[in-house]
Amino acid sequence: LTSVWLSLACCNGTQLNDGSNVVDALKVMNEMDPNGWMLHGIGINCCSFLHVVPLVQLIVQNMVESGIKRALVFYPNSGEEWDASNETWVKGTGCTSPKEFASLLSKAIGAVDDTWNEVVKSGKVGSSGNNCSGGCSNIPIVVGGCCRTDPSTISAIRGMVDKL
Repeated sequence: LTSVWLSLACCNGTQLNDGSNVVDALKVMNEMDPNGWMLHGIGINCCSFLHVVPLVQLIVQNMVESGIKRALVFYPNSGEEWDASNETWVKGTGCTSPKEFASLLSKAIGAVDDTWNEVVKSGKVGSSGNNCSGGCSNIPIVVGGCCRTDPSTISAIRGMVDKL
């Protein structure tokens, strides 16, 4: 079997770019791969860094409630707005500070275990046998940056990860 990750492009903290609900997409993934044997990771990419924490929370909640644990991959863009008519990025939008970007990704990493523990405490633990009932997620996490991030952003992310 080939293992893959599936990455979601989202327009906000609850919807895919086409307006579909992220939770609905997660349900379809779970139905198609109920044991987590083929789909080893769920990603979030090409969306504003502002949407990462709520999306991570939704995905982790779904993992615990479904009982299907998968890796998390998130590599958002800077959140800057594109002015198509002038073919330029709008100054003052998004996050252009590598340290701030890395700090937000740090919050998203922290949200993994925080959300995991909250859902487990609520008793909404699924039974798919993928070891989702424990107190700590132990979910593999891959982080990075998409559009409008650069080597200095990746360096700041690496520095943040090294301190965790």
